[in-house]
Amino acid sequence: MDRQTGSPGCASTRTGADGTTKAASLRPELSTNAAADANAPYHDAAIYIRTLCRAASPRWRAAIAWGALRELDPDDAAMVAAHFLPNDGAGPPIPAFDGVMQEASHWANVASRSELDAYALACVTRMAPARQSAFLAYVGRAA
Repeated sequence: MDRQTGSPGCASTRTGADGTTKAASLRPELSTNAAADANAPYHDAAIYIRTLCRAASPRWRAAIAWGALRELDPDDAAMVAAHFLPNDGAGPPIPAFDGVMQEASHWANVASRSELDAYALACVTRMAPARQSAFLAYVGRAA
């Protein structure tokens, strides 16, 4: 933390137009007119984080990303991660050699979000009405 500017950035000095020496921070310039743009605070934070990450080692960048994802709702974190990480998914489920539930659990662990949604919806909509009601009641208790 820079003692003169209160900035988390590194301090240096610069000479102002009037010839006085002033403390300067290496932190990015942040918008001062947030009312003009509703997204300005988010944009400013993104610039600050990008600047911080450029100066960090790969290990620190991974720690920053991990910490940011942990602060999100799990579904939001998965959506953000899926946007940046290639995932071709698991493909269709394979025949169950170790038991249907065990194989289904393993497949679900490697399936993409879109695969999980598609197979779950297809399975539930093809259940007999009584079975579907019982299944949805069970899932409702677990949620």
